[in-house]
Amino acid sequence: MISKLLASNQTYQLELQPETTRLQDALLEHFDGKLQSLVRIADGTSGLSFIGNLDGQRRFFKTYSNESGRDSLLRECTILEMVSPQLEPHLIKLDQSAVSRIWLHTKVLDAAIAATPREIIGLIHNYQVQLDKCNLTTVDLSRAPNITYLVTEAELALAELAEGNFLAASTIDVVRSSIDRLRTIIQSDNFQLCHGDLGPKNILRDGSTPVAIDWEDAFWSIPGYDYLYWLTFYENRKWLQPEYLNATGLAIADEIAVMIVIVLLKSVISVRNGSHSRNALSINDRITEVFAIV
Repeated sequence: MISKLLASNQTYQLELQPETTRLQDALLEHFDGKLQSLVRIADGTSGLSFIGNLDGQRRFFKTYSNESGRDSLLRECTILEMVSPQLEPHLIKLDQSAVSRIWLHTKVLDAAIAATPREIIGLIHNYQVQLDKCNLTTVDLSRAPNITYLVTEAELALAELAEGNFLAASTIDVVRSSIDRLRTIIQSDNFQLCHGDLGPKNILRDGSTPVAIDWEDAFWSIPGYDYLYWLTFYENRKWLQPEYLNATGLAIADEIAVMIVIVLLKSVISVRNGSHSRNALSINDRITEVFAIV
C-alpha cells in the first residue's frame, strides 16, 4: 500500500471504468445462472470487489479496476494458493461480452476483529513457513518494489515534512538516524517475501484462525517488516510498549528505526492527500511516540 501511494504522489484513487457493469454482467454470464446475489462491496487498493452465492456457497470475487492491476492479482492468487489454500482461491479468465478480464474468487471469511501481537506473530510465522516451503520463482515480483525503494522515498519524505514544519528539529535528527540505520540493515540483503500491507483490515478470521488477505502489495523486505508495519497502525498504538518489541530477530533499536521510517512514509502520504488535518495526533507526536517506547 505504501509503495502504491508514494508512486501516485496522492491518495490512491480507484479508477472506476465505465465497463464496471459489463464486468459484473460478464462474470454472471460465465457462471450461467449459478452465481446469485452478486453485490459490490468496498474496494481494496486497486480492485473491484463483490460477494455472491455460487452453488449455495458465499464467495468473494475480485478483479482489477484497470490493466495495471493485472499482475498484482495474478501474484495475489499464487501467494494465496501457497499460504491459505483453505480459502480455495481460483482464477477465472474471461473473454466474453466484449470484456477481457481476470477474476480471483475465494471463500468468504468472517469479519476482522482486533488481534493481539501474539496472534500477529503467529500468523506471520505460519505464512512464512509456508512461503519457505514453496518455489517463489513462480511469483512474479519483477514489478514490485523492495525495501530499498522505501529507504529512498523516506529521504524525500523527511525533506518534505521538514520543509513543511511538521517535525521538530530533535525529531528530524532521530528520523535521519533511523533512515541511516535502516540503510545499514538492508545491506545484508537478507530479504524475504512479505505481505507489505498487513493492517487490521487485511486480517480476517477463518473460524478462530487469523488469515492475511490482500497480498497484492507483497514485496521483498527484511524479516520482521510485516509485524512492525502492523504495529504502526493508529488503532495498534496501545501495543507500542517495550514488551511487544524484540519479536522479529532484529535488535530493538533496529525495530524502532523501521517503525519510524514506516510512520514517516505514512505521514508524508497524509500530507499529500490532505488527510493529516483530520488526524488526532500531529505527525511529530506520532513519530515521537515510536522512538519514546524505550
